[in-house]
Order: sequence, then C-alpha cells, then structure tokens
Amino acid sequence: QMLLSMLLVAKCLLSGGAGLAGGNPLLTLMGETFPPWDKIEARHVVPAAKELLRRSKADLERLEAAVSKPDFKPSVETLLRPYDNLGEALYRAYGVVDHLKSVRDSPELREAIDKIRPDIIRFGDTVGQSKSLLAAFNQLKEDAEAFGHLSGPQKRLVQLTLQSFRLNGVDLEGAVFKEFNNITQELSSLQDKFSTNVLDSTKQWTKLVKSAEVLKGIPDASLQLMAAAALKSTSKKSAALPQMLNRSSENASSGPYLLTLDAPCVSAVMTYAENAALREEVYNASIAIASELAGPDNTAVLERLLALRQRRAEILGFSSFAELAMQTKMATQEKADKLLEDLRTIAYPKAQEELKALRSFAAKEGFQGELKHWDMSIWARREAEALYDLDPEALRPFFPLDRCLEGLFGLAADLFDVKVVPAEGPKWHKDVRLFELRHKSQSTTGYVYMDLYTRPEDKKAGAWQVSVVNYDHDTATKPVACVVANIRPPPAGEQALLSFDELHTLFHEFGHALQATLTTQQEKSLAGVASEWDAVELPSQFMEYWLDETDIVVKGIARHYQTGEALPKEKLEMIKAYSKHHAGMGMLGQIHMSLLDLDVHSNPLAPGESPHDREVSFATQRKTKLLPGLPQDRFLNHFSHIFAGGYAAGYYSYKWADVLSADAFSMFEEFGATSSGRKGQKQQRKIGGRFAATVLAEGGGRKAEAVFESFRGRPPSPEALLRYALEAGKLQFSSDARPTAIQG
Repeated sequence: QMLLSMLLVAKCLLSGGAGLAGGNPLLTLMGETFPPWDKIEARHVVPAAKELLRRSKADLERLEAAVSKPDFKPSVETLLRPYDNLGEALYRAYGVVDHLKSVRDSPELREAIDKIRPDIIRFGDTVGQSKSLLAAFNQLKEDAEAFGHLSGPQKRLVQLTLQSFRLNGVDLEGAVFKEFNNITQELSSLQDKFSTNVLDSTKQWTKLVKSAEVLKGIPDASLQLMAAAALKSTSKKSAALPQMLNRSSENASSGPYLLTLDAPCVSAVMTYAENAALREEVYNASIAIASELAGPDNTAVLERLLALRQRRAEILGFSSFAELAMQTKMATQEKADKLLEDLRTIAYPKAQEELKALRSFAAKEGFQGELKHWDMSIWARREAEALYDLDPEALRPFFPLDRCLEGLFGLAADLFDVKVVPAEGPKWHKDVRLFELRHKSQSTTGYVYMDLYTRPEDKKAGAWQVSVVNYDHDTATKPVACVVANIRPPPAGEQALLSFDELHTLFHEFGHALQATLTTQQEKSLAGVASEWDAVELPSQFMEYWLDETDIVVKGIARHYQTGEALPKEKLEMIKAYSKHHAGMGMLGQIHMSLLDLDVHSNPLAPGESPHDREVSFATQRKTKLLPGLPQDRFLNHFSHIFAGGYAAGYYSYKWADVLSADAFSMFEEFGATSSGRKGQKQQRKIGGRFAATVLAEGGGRKAEAVFESFRGRPPSPEALLRYALEAGKLQFSSDARPTAIQG
C-alpha cells in the first residue's frame, strides 16, 4: 500500500476491531466496535496473519487486473476506495497485536509477531511498488475532468499516494530494487529489536535495599511502591501490584525494598534520596540502558539502523535520511535547524543562569564541591521548594486521578462540546478504563481506553497514544484510541494521586486521542492523527497549556482527596511558577535531542566513531549541554523515539509543533477565553469549536500549515512560545535571532 500504510505498521498507528471467526478472534476484527482483548492469544497471530494475507493478496490481484484493462476509467469508486481498502483487515489485526505487545508483553507474542512481520512488510512493498497502480493514479491525476471532480482531500490523497510510490522505490529495478526491499525488511526487524532490548535491559537491573536508612528522604508512597515490588519479586504467587501495595504498607517503614529502572522509582530516588551514592548508582544504571554496560546491547543495532536509513535515502536519490524524512513534513531540514538554533541561542544563556543560581543555592545550603549529574534533580527540587514554598510530593493528595479526569473531560466539554462518559467493553488488563465520547452529549464520536499504571514486568516504559480503530465515514466506524502511561499505582481500593507532571502527561496524551476521535475527515487514510508528522504534537501540547497558563482548570481539580479542602490560591500561583522552574535547561535538553537526531541522520558515523563519541562531540560543538557527558552515558542506545518510535529525523517536531500549540492557545487568551465566568465560557466554546472544526477534524485532508491558518487567521508565530516557555515575551530580539523559520 502507500508509504503511509508502511509507516503505520512501524509506528503502531494502526486500526483494529473485534469479532470471532473459526475460533480465531483476529479474523473478524472488522465491523465490531472493540477488539476482544481478553480473548486474543499469541497462538492466534500466525494463523490469522496467513489468512488475512491470502485475502489481501487476492484483493490486490483483482484491483491490478481491473486497472490494467484498456477501458479502465479511474475514479473514487474504481480506484481510491478499493486502493484504500487494500490490506485493511490485515493492518488492523497487526495493530491490535502490536499494541498488546506494548502493554501485555510475552515471549510467545514476540515470537509470533517476529514470524508474521516479514510477510506483512513484503505485502506493503508489493502494493507500494505496483507499477499498474502507479499508472492508474497517474492516469487519474492527468485526467483534468476526473481529477477536477475530486474533493480537496481526495486530490491530496492522490498526490500523497503518487509521492509514496516514489518513496517506496517503485522506479527501482534489478539488484538495487532487491536491496531496497531487503533494507525495508531489516529496518523493521531492527526497530523492533531496539525496543525489545530497551525493555529487557530496563527489567534486568534491580537493587534490593534492606534498610530504610539508605532510602532516607524518599516519600512514604514511593517507599511503599518499592516495598511492594520487593514482596512481588519474592512471592511464589503472582499478585497484582495494588494488592501488594496493601500488604506492603507495614514494610514501607522497615523494608526490604526493590529498586528498579521503572520511571516512578528512578524519579523518586533522583529527586528525594539523600544518599548521594545511591543516586549515583541509580543514575549510572539509567544512562547505560541497552548498552555494552547493561545489555542487551543496542550499539550495533542503532549503528546498523543509521547505516541502512542512509543507504535507503541514497538509493532514492537523497543525500541523507534526514532529507528523505523531510519529504513528508511541514518543515525543511534548513527551517527545522534554524528554528532549533534560534531557540538554542535564547535557551542556552538562560540555562547557564539557572545552573549558576542552582550551584549558588546548593553552596549556601552546605553542599561542597561541584554538582554532579545525579545531584541536579534533588537540588533543583530543593531550590524550587525554597523559591516557591512548594513540595511537589505534598501536592499529590490534591490531584486524585478521578478528579483529574473530571477536569480533563470538563475542559473537553467546554471547548469542544464533547461529553466523556464511562463505557463497557473488553479490556487487556483489569486496571484499564474505557470511555465514550459523545458530541453535543448525543451522537458517539469515538472511544478512548486508558491504561495509566506502571507494570514493569510486561509493559513498555513511557507514555503514548495509539489508534486501534480508525474513523471510517463510509462504514460509520467509530474510532477507538488508547492512552497509555506509567504513573504510580495506588493501593487496592484507593485511587492514584498524581504529580503535576503526571497530570501534564494525561492532558498531553488525551490531546492526541481527541484528534483521533473527533475527526470528521471522510477520506479514512487521512482521518485522525494523519497530518504531517511535525504537526501531530499540536493538539497534545495545546492541552497542556490549559494547566500552565490559566488556573481555571487546575483550581477546579485541586482539592484534597480526603478532606475536600481546596488548594489555596497562592499555591495555585506557585504551581505555575514551579512548572517553569529551570525552563531554560528544560528547553535546552529538548533542543539537544532534536539537533542530535538531525545530525546522526544527516552525517553518517565515521569509521571507528561510536554513537557516544558522536553525541559528546556534537554537544560540545553546538553548545547543547551545560554539563559534560559522562563516559558511561549511552543515551542514543535507548533513544527509542528516533530508533523505534517513528521520530527518526523528526524529534524536532516537539518544538516545531510547540510553536503551533502555543500560538493556538494564545488566541484563546487574546479573546478572553482563558478566564472564568460567562463571557470566558462563551469564548471557549466559540474558539474551541473553531479549533475542533479545523485542527481536530480535518486530519491530513489539507496541509497542516493551511489548516492552522484557517484556525488562527494567519501563519504561525513563535512569540507565544517564547513568552510562555521562557518568559521572554518582553525581550527585544534582533532580526537574525528571531525564530521565524516556521513561517512560510
């Protein structure tokens, strides 16, 4: 199929459904509302894939035969629709099992997916390199009358499909054609191996601590989680973590405790543990994940990935993989690099000031010597507490999960006239929740699963959103999205208490889900999260601004989960200030990863140059880090976003899209929609409706910049981002420092 379909397989942005046929629940996923998660087993994968491949190949043969007839006339009915349907059931089934691998991993499921992946990739290559289908699309494009009758999105679909044929290597012949397809296969396998190695390496490191004294300073809730992990590791019976948390309450004060590289554990140690030696040990373990220092080692995997991506680009006539990747983005490489460099010139001196102030604060508090990497988080937290009289851990009782969801869903209702209500359906784990979205409280627009708690034994780290059923206007199929996170689970019978960062994650991922479920795009391959890749973070980051730049959402959430006491107004103000503490260092970190990604995908590693060597030299040359890298740091070995997550030569998208999201939010500000009261609510609904009708509804039916301009009324500007992120709105920028690269 077109390149988009291939990328969907790699990035897990695939669809799914539910049903049963011949005892195999993967064979009739089409037409049902939800996948039967609780019935799908690893043994179903290979037989279902073989049968769905057989059907897909037959469909392809019929379509190729039809378009090859002398009297064939291309149209929506004879070409666009049947082409769009090719392999749909196959890709839906693959998306479902690939999602299960991320949230309910097992050796059997890994093995099954490894068996079917090559044939699925091969089918995608066959479709994407079909010369008869290419000829049919060219015929449609060149037929002025037929092409003129297409809608705007349909015309764009034709243009994108023709581009995908070229990027799929349709013009290649002979040995280079075979090499190109072999590269496609190997890249898919390597990306999966990279992700698996990160998960396995993360799970392998543990540290059993018997004395609570070693963990002095760590909050009780985190100690209880560590004690529960210790109980679970020694228990002969398999028990869920919330039940273990109940049993571990008395162990929280005495131990033992099991430390892991799971995010809640690492964060607790780095931010609160007074034992510097312990912080150093955990920090060093976390930066060595999936390397020769803590296998399985991803060094050879990522080196091969980079080499194959470069070779693929060269075969297609591009100078680098970054240049190839930019063919389907809003930005060009030059514009992306310019935006990042312009932001770096502003963030770097601010970050230097922040580090200088932090060192001074630590010295005044009695710290001796230079702050090390493992000292940064704890001293940053102490400095912020002193500046803002705010302990982030003490805020958790004011952000119970249920009320956070109420605030999130209430915002969606106020902005987009969408009611979110609990729904019933099959689930892959008992802690998963399911919600239905109703437009104007009546018609169903889609569904959202939420899998929010960490399960380090079988669930990938991080947070993400994935669509398992995509919107289909023709069949009235409702989209189904999954929001996945790894927050600290509560004891059984209680609800989770979120940190402000975790609240951000919840709003961010739900922003993606809103774009997936509120789409009205009639061309299904362009519906939902289908804009250019560097614009997909616009809705997600937009939702986060409602937590930071106005208090109307947070003050509605922030009440103590036991007493109902509202968080004092002065504390609400401090939360906003606290969230921007070390904003320069935070932005510089994002810029470092973005520029490094572009660099490794533009300039191949030299003979004998290791990935670590490249990062160290790059950070020095481009001034993207304040502290020199440690010899044991192997960041690229677990940089899953660019080696396994679809962001290769695209990590800059977070900053690029943040220009859009900040600018979008500033429109609400300008029209008084960020204030409480009747007038503010009226403006929220008015401007929110405009945002929903463009950014959330249109998907990839038009170029992302055109969609944004329809909402904003002008091209995007970076001024709001600078004002929000760095409080730089009142600064005067010279014309060469002003980040205008995204415009035009």
